[in-house]
Amino acid sequence: MLQSNTSELKDLRFSNEFVDFGFAHHGTLSDDRQITLHNKFPFPIRVDWTLLPVIDKKTGNECKNPFNVKPE
Repeated sequence: MLQSNTSELKDLRFSNEFVDFGFAHHGTLSDDRQITLHNKFPFPIRVDWTLLPVIDKKTGNECKNPFNVKPE
């Protein structure tokens, strides 16, 4: 049975199925968004956030991802 990402029946789920950071002009910051991870397993879990490098559209070079996650 397929369930949505936020289904109450899942043992591990996010508070939001999608996160929209909205539009931001180049060089400005988008609004912060908070995501909560709900763990219903009977043991702690470890979450590793991996932000992959992105390609600069102007230069074509790989650069650091502009997003960040807190707490790390």
